[in-house]
Amino acid sequence: MQICKSLVFIISLAIIACSGCLNETKQDETQENVQQNFSSFMAFSSGFYNVENWYGTPSRWMQAKATLLVNSSDDRTAFLSLNTQSFHRNRTLEVYAGDELLTKAAIPTKGFVEIETPVHLLKGINTLRLSVPEGCERPCDIEELNSTDKRCLSVAVQNLALGERKSGQLKYLKGFYNIENRYGIPSRWMQANATLLVNSSENRTATLSLQAQSFDRNRTLEISTGGAPATQVAVPTSLINVNVPLQLAKGENTVRLHVPEGCERPCDIKELNSSDDRCLSVAVQNLSVT
Repeated sequence: MQICKSLVFIISLAIIACSGCLNETKQDETQENVQQNFSSFMAFSSGFYNVENWYGTPSRWMQAKATLLVNSSDDRTAFLSLNTQSFHRNRTLEVYAGDELLTKAAIPTKGFVEIETPVHLLKGINTLRLSVPEGCERPCDIEELNSTDKRCLSVAVQNLALGERKSGQLKYLKGFYNIENRYGIPSRWMQANATLLVNSSENRTATLSLQAQSFDRNRTLEISTGGAPATQVAVPTSLINVNVPLQLAKGENTVRLHVPEGCERPCDIKELNSSDDRCLSVAVQNLSVT
């Protein structure tokens, strides 16, 4: 009897995952999605389009409304996190658990923003609803895009995760660009100002470790938290290791990264012959708090 129950549960998750596909997918892709959903106990249910690869990160466009199904082994509070970016114009994303509004966020068209919200889960299957009140638009209906894409797009989502908040956990809050692969390591360029959020289980002195590299010319990276004076680090155009002490209070702590020399756009530097219009200061990778 226990074996039969397990088989029914696995088959149910496979059906849940496949029901979110608005277009037919290849068999191996479907199997991969089912495995990912089973391991995280979260499945795309409805309103999402097929997975796409954006700069090495699996992403999905959604319609005006979409649904996630979450299986929980017991009653608990977890944290739902995701990165999202709007199509063509700024929109609003609302996240609901049942009829309860968990969070509401403004979603821009340039660059992904990170959303995180606590979710109170009941034992069994829970429904999370994502809603964009401004609706969705078809690229083929927007003349300047010159597109044949007939999908109705609202916002794109990536890096969906559901888990517990851990001490020392880092969250990219703002001022960072999308993750990219540099030297085989996930990295992010930052603007002149960026913010991290660090959770701590107690008042303590911690160490922020990272690798940094300046864009095009040497710059200075200033790192501060709370009311403490900023620690200044000279960052060359080659990759260096950085270790900075942080005074953390119990709970959430804001860590500010500031580059006084500012940022520059590669497209404005003639010798680079680049079309990249992002404003870059320093790239960071391997961030951790210990």
